[in-house]
Amino acid sequence: MKSCAIRFAIGMAMTACMGQTLTAQQRFAVDFGVRGGALLGQPLQSNPYSGLHAFPPSLTLDNVYGTAGPSVGVQLYGRVNVRFEAVYKRFSYQSRSSVPPAAGFSVYTKVQGHSWEYPLLATFGFGSGNVRPFLGGGMSLGGSTTSTSNGQLTVTTSSPPIVTTDQTKTTAGLPIAYYVVGGIEWRFTKFSLSPELRYARWTADTNSNSLIANRPNQLELVFGVTFQPFRSDRLKKDPATR
Repeated sequence: MKSCAIRFAIGMAMTACMGQTLTAQQRFAVDFGVRGGALLGQPLQSNPYSGLHAFPPSLTLDNVYGTAGPSVGVQLYGRVNVRFEAVYKRFSYQSRSSVPPAAGFSVYTKVQGHSWEYPLLATFGFGSGNVRPFLGGGMSLGGSTTSTSNGQLTVTTSSPPIVTTDQTKTTAGLPIAYYVVGGIEWRFTKFSLSPELRYARWTADTNSNSLIANRPNQLELVFGVTFQPFRSDRLKKDPATR
């Protein structure tokens, strides 16, 4: 959580600095929001870079598809929006060893955890009026996973078999992701609603040694609510923002 707070604070500072550069022109608005999403399809797969090549375990990936998190952004000239997000996502999976019976043991592990991702996105709004389509993209500024593993080792050469259990907690970094986003924004006086379709392209996870990784290509339906508590009167009256 400390890492999440630090990253989110950096993102807020970046967007605030962008806003300060345009203060004299009164053509910007700082906004804050919340977002929730649903991933389309299983977002996880086995990681070919996990290091277990001789007898890779069989995996059962549980269906946890929801995402949520806060955002902070700067709207420039009523059309360009630059926003930083912190995206929370839960995951879980089960792993069973595939070593041959002659090895004399078997391993079963259940893993539950969550991840934080930090996308920085820029979008452009088209048309005029209160309902506008938008299109854009961006990349992640890093991310991390925290998981708890409950393992069970069974020694099958003993009679009866000997079973031992252990629990470990692991934190690892996430690789970079690139995004393409598109959607529609409904604008109101102090807030807006934005349904969005988001495509993420994940790079290979070559460093964490995790058994699982994000699938390279992911689609997500996102619904965001954005609040503009400090929106200036001049920005509201500008024809491009109405």
